[in-house]
Amino acid sequence: MNLDRYLSNLAAVAEAHGLVPDPGPLADLDLPLVLSGEVQGRQVRLVPLPPAPGPEAWAAVAAAVAERLAQAALTAADGPAAGGATGADGAPGDHRAETVVLACLFPDGATPEETTAVRQLSRSGPGWELVVWAVDLDLELVDRPPGSPPLPEPVLRALTSLPDRKEPRGPDPMFRAGRGPLALLRQWARGDFGPVPVTRLLLATNVALYLWTVLRDPAGGIWGLLGDPGTWLGGLLHGPSAAALVQWGANSTQRVLAAGEQWRLLTAAFLHAGLWHLALNMYALWGLGRHAELIYGSGPTAFIYFLAAVGGSLASVALRSRVISVGASGAIFGLLGALFYAQRALGRRVDWRDLAGPIGASLLWGLLINVDNLGHFGGLAAGALAAWAVGTPGQRRPWRRAVTWTLGLLAALLVAGVLPVPWVPLF
Repeated sequence: MNLDRYLSNLAAVAEAHGLVPDPGPLADLDLPLVLSGEVQGRQVRLVPLPPAPGPEAWAAVAAAVAERLAQAALTAADGPAAGGATGADGAPGDHRAETVVLACLFPDGATPEETTAVRQLSRSGPGWELVVWAVDLDLELVDRPPGSPPLPEPVLRALTSLPDRKEPRGPDPMFRAGRGPLALLRQWARGDFGPVPVTRLLLATNVALYLWTVLRDPAGGIWGLLGDPGTWLGGLLHGPSAAALVQWGANSTQRVLAAGEQWRLLTAAFLHAGLWHLALNMYALWGLGRHAELIYGSGPTAFIYFLAAVGGSLASVALRSRVISVGASGAIFGLLGALFYAQRALGRRVDWRDLAGPIGASLLWGLLINVDNLGHFGGLAAGALAAWAVGTPGQRRPWRRAVTWTLGLLAALLVAGVLPVPWVPLF
């Protein structure tokens, strides 16, 4: 690995997000790069550490960094008594807590034991916090300790970007000089969505379609908004009527099997029956989607989501004699299945404590409310199958690409009505 090129690429991306070279109290430690700036209201320093013979070498660096941070915090605390020292914000004695992120680089991959040993180097003290991350450059993954401060997503991606293996991404590939619409479409076709995270796009699409179905509801909609805003606001809370949901693509056994409207297998995953239904699903999508996208990447995450959406709707129609269902929960359970597969394939990485809230919201809604749990189980299975097909970054092989295209083609033919929907009702 060419360390100089790697650090140059990282510094270029980080600078676009407010992290600039500034060693501060770590100036005398002879570190290759120290980036400093404010991230979400916290003062953060990012220190990438080059490959070392073992965790012992990084432990020595962590101990030295912790010592400098403790000295700096003590000096700042004693500043007013020694003559009114100026804090980080310019006011005497106003010293802001600082977080230092040590990013230990593993060019050839990190074992679970190495990852655990590195994470145990984190420590904190009055006015400072030291968080140690393991950066697996072989799998292109960042193992962030639970509860550690977040960094901008492009910086996290830059931490796993090897300039020796591929072109440096830069701060914003969408607006790079000379990149026209066709080049951008080719970039997206490769699964490289750059600064357009799929999770945010899916969130925006679900929310927009919910507002659209409420607005176009025959029971009120735009006429209720113009004539009686109170009625329309009530519809916004309680959701569109059943007639509106069926009109705009709800999953219906009769419509899918008798009328051949198999496109409902996909559209139903973007409709919701009420504001609470939408809110809980979007909360779960935000938590699970971001985590899945960090592991699999944007393109594969979109594939997993859409295949799980179709799989959940298919299970709902094929195994029930009569159903009208909507909601993204089948696709969201598919993301959960993908995380289960990643846990098994990688043996680490998935921090379930951070996902307890989103998973609990999905399960609670499924147990307490009259929802289609067959769709949940179908989405879970389809998501795990899609994750196996695309593979984690360390498993990408040509045969997996062929399987992925085959599954995608079968799902597309099913939604288009070319392939029939099997029907073996259990309920």
